[in-house]
Amino acid sequence: VFGFDIDTTGFENICPTHALIEGLKTPIEENNEEVNQWITLVDTESITPNSHNFFQKNNSDKVLYSHVRLTISPGGGIARFRTYGDVVPYYLNPETEYNLASASLGARIVHWTDTKSFNEPNVLLDKGTLINDFIVIQLAVPGSLNSIIIDTTGFKGISPLQVRVEGCDSKEDDPYLDLYTQWFSLVPKSSIKEDALNTFEVPYTDTVSHVRLTLLPDGGLQQIKCLG
Repeated sequence: VFGFDIDTTGFENICPTHALIEGLKTPIEENNEEVNQWITLVDTESITPNSHNFFQKNNSDKVLYSHVRLTISPGGGIARFRTYGDVVPYYLNPETEYNLASASLGARIVHWTDTKSFNEPNVLLDKGTLINDFIVIQLAVPGSLNSIIIDTTGFKGISPLQVRVEGCDSKEDDPYLDLYTQWFSLVPKSSIKEDALNTFEVPYTDTVSHVRLTLLPDGGLQQIKCLG
C-alpha cells in the first residue's frame, strides 16, 4: 500500500471533518505478531469537502495488507475511498492453473512500444500506421506457462495478422532495465484468426516472469491470457 484518496466530491455541507485509516496485515507475513491487529496507516487527519484528499501511508514498509479500515468523524458523506498500491496474490495453489496475465492477480503492463511518447496501451493496443506494436507484461507471479490465448473476439478486419510471444525471467519490474535479460520464444511468429480465441501451447517449462507480445502488424486485441 502506497497511499489513499478520500474523495468527497459533491459533498459540501454533509462531509466528515476528519478521517483515520488503518490496515490489517495478511496472515502470510512471516513473524507477524500483529496479524489480527489494525495498524495505523494514516493518523487522524482533517479532510476537505468537495475535493480529493490524498494521503501517503505513514511508513515505507513493504508489508502486505489484506484489509483497510476507514473511520470518519463525524459521520458524513464520502463519494469514494481509493487505496493505491500493488496487487499481490494471497495464495496460489500450485495444482491449479491460473491466468498469470490477469490484472486481478496483479499482472501489469510495464513496457510498450510508445513509452517515450507516453502512449500507454490498455487491453486494446493503439491502432495507427502499420507498425509492429508490442507490450511487456509483468506476470502476477513468476511461473511455468502451459498455454497462451490471444483473444480477438469482436475484432473483424482490424486484428493483427500474426503475433509473436516471448518470455524472460527477470527480477526487475521492467526487464528493459535489466542488462542481463534474455528473451526466449514462447510462441513463434504465428498467424491468428480474427474474432476468435487463438490458443497456443507453450513448450517452454522454465520460470517466466514477463511476456512480450508483438503484433504483426499493429491491431486490435480483446485480451491476452497466460495460463500456468
